[in-house]
Amino acid sequence: MNTILILAIAPAFAQQHSPTVDVCRADEAVWAADAVGNQTYKTLPYNELALRQNEMNDCAKVDGDQHRTADYVALVSLYENLIEVRMTHFLNRHNLMQQFLDEDAAGQ
Repeated sequence: MNTILILAIAPAFAQQHSPTVDVCRADEAVWAADAVGNQTYKTLPYNELALRQNEMNDCAKVDGDQHRTADYVALVSLYENLIEVRMTHFLNRHNLMQQFLDEDAAGQ
């Protein structure tokens, strides 16, 4: 039982490595096609959006092709924008926007 528990927990603490250029290019192609096609990325949960955003940030550093770097950055921006919109909707839906604005103005 202890072994199973350790194996189940281990992936959560696994060291993250930068993706390879091949993985970057393949994921960017699929995700960019989704962004202009059926746009299912809009229904992805926050955690998946954040993972994709982080991967594309890493890809921009790993892949030396400047044109592809611009493509990675475009997806980073797309996911970042969607995350921000969702957070803003959450604040508004729960009547927390004014509290945020008040605390922000107070320098908190």
